[in-house]
Amino acid sequence: MNEQIFMSRKQTWLILMTIALISVAGVLINQRTGRNSRHHVDSEERQFPIMSTIAQIKFYGTPEQVENAANLTQDVFEMVEKACNTFDPESELFQLNRNAFAAPFKCSTLLWEVLSKAREAYRISDGMFDPSVRPLMTVWGFYRKRSEMPPQEEIKHALNICGMDKVVFDDDAKTVSFTVDGVALDLGGVAKGYAVDMAAENVLKTGVRAGTINLGGNIFCLPETPPGRRFYTVSIRNPLDKNKTCGVVRIVGKSVATSGNYERYVTFNGKNYTHIINPQTGMPVEDMLSVTVISNHAVDADLLSTAVFTGGVELAEKLYREFPDVQFLIMCRSTDHEDGFKIIKIGNAWDSVNPTGK
Repeated sequence: MNEQIFMSRKQTWLILMTIALISVAGVLINQRTGRNSRHHVDSEERQFPIMSTIAQIKFYGTPEQVENAANLTQDVFEMVEKACNTFDPESELFQLNRNAFAAPFKCSTLLWEVLSKAREAYRISDGMFDPSVRPLMTVWGFYRKRSEMPPQEEIKHALNICGMDKVVFDDDAKTVSFTVDGVALDLGGVAKGYAVDMAAENVLKTGVRAGTINLGGNIFCLPETPPGRRFYTVSIRNPLDKNKTCGVVRIVGKSVATSGNYERYVTFNGKNYTHIINPQTGMPVEDMLSVTVISNHAVDADLLSTAVFTGGVELAEKLYREFPDVQFLIMCRSTDHEDGFKIIKIGNAWDSVNPTGK
């Protein structure tokens, strides 16, 4: 990578943006690797805007390894954004949405892989993860601001052009076509997780084995830890108070992601409506506050947190039976207290998590 490109990336650190999703820090002694604080290890830490959010990365290794790992991660994120950006007229996904009704759209390998993960998520979630909800997102004002709540007629029309049954995939030709005019895909619930996994795979090839990749709350902790630490500690945010946490989870070599109703929403008549829409009703989900998922792969944590946010506890229990390595933490409004919430834990990683954070 040439110096001019590298310096332009350095300048992005000056952009002030805030993430209040999940924070990552490592603690204790790394007994797995046998390393200790007397061994010198360099680190590289960067923060930069990408994919409509902020990326935060930190790697440990030799100076050459960590710089290469950081550069590769930025390259991967930019490549995924270029393919999956739903707003950029130059992106591949934008072109697919524009042209797939007129004729089958030939996908790149990268876009096809992301779409394949989205298709699989749609299947295993019984349709609760649905990348075809873009028309509903438009109606509700998540792409273009609107001043009043959409009328039922608009919601009903958008529902009629949503659904993966209107999307035709040709697995041999790797093409996508729409059977109804107005169908459009949004990969916001899968592309970030895919990008994190792709970045992690490339980082490991540089020889870097310790560090974290955080893309807007989609976090992957590498399979080893820095000197003096045994694991990475991920704080779980209180969904009703961004300045408080509900506890922590400790992981190594795994991913964690949260879908919540507090980061992106529209407001009509003083009421906030989350950007996560139930694809069966066309309405934003109301009873859920957040869903956090731990899994081996970031893309699975990303898409399953969205799926369970719409599908609820019953879907989480079904998915846990099918995929026992995936664990769910669900926070939803309490019927007993207007400003309170309850926590449902599925899996054994959540012992320290509770509403009070104690």
